[in-house]
Amino acid sequence: MADLHSRMILLFFGDGYSNEEITFSLVRIGTIFMVLQFLISLFRPVPYGRYTEESPRFLTLFNINNRLAWIVQECPAFFIPLVFAVQARKELCLPQWILLSAFMLHYFQRSFIYPLLMRSNNASPFLSTLAAVFFCSHNGILQSHTIIYTVNYCETELMSSWFIGGLALFAFGFVVNIDADHRLRLLRSSKESAKGGKSGYKIPHGGLFRFVSAANYFGEICEWAGYAIAARNIAALYFAAFSLVFLGMRGLHHHRFYQTKFKEYPRNRKAVIPFIL
Repeated sequence: MADLHSRMILLFFGDGYSNEEITFSLVRIGTIFMVLQFLISLFRPVPYGRYTEESPRFLTLFNINNRLAWIVQECPAFFIPLVFAVQARKELCLPQWILLSAFMLHYFQRSFIYPLLMRSNNASPFLSTLAAVFFCSHNGILQSHTIIYTVNYCETELMSSWFIGGLALFAFGFVVNIDADHRLRLLRSSKESAKGGKSGYKIPHGGLFRFVSAANYFGEICEWAGYAIAARNIAALYFAAFSLVFLGMRGLHHHRFYQTKFKEYPRNRKAVIPFIL
């Protein structure tokens, strides 16, 4: 019986494509999606979270529960690599397991822990959720296909300074991201939250919020930059670039949001990257 990877490749590409050609094709599709997201973000933030109410009416005609939306949209990026890895487990070496585990760790937290800790009851536009399902499914296939079937990793990779340094940056970003999310949740749970501006938003403080308005996005950008350094393949590089573009643009919108809503907002804070952007 063909495994899930073989079935997916046959469904989307048919026969006659090498693993390298499939990786490049998936990267090209992802790059088109990245450019579209960038162009949209030049004019308005992607419609979810605090920007849902400002979205065009046709985007918000059908909304779904925010927690459910996060679980549904993020979990493909966890389950697809998990199934691919389990089915190819006899051929995988330790560096491949480590890279896949790092990727899945992020999406396990995003799919099953982050939504349950949410304190906001906002709804999520169905179309935004659908776009996120597409991205996470596409990226889950791309990253796991490339690590398992396209790039030849060996055990000596474990001692590479690129591999170790990249994983260290990933771990740093993971911790920053979780810490920033926790600080934002504390603001939402405060009894004074309703006094702070639109929908109860307040100025975040502490941690990397001392330097940037979107510390959670900075953490995630660091995660995927570290992942790309450790993996050193075109799929990981694309994902790092997508994260920088998508989260960077959204972080700029957050920065303007805070500056507009709060006259006392710290002037020395950058938007996403400390001391730079």
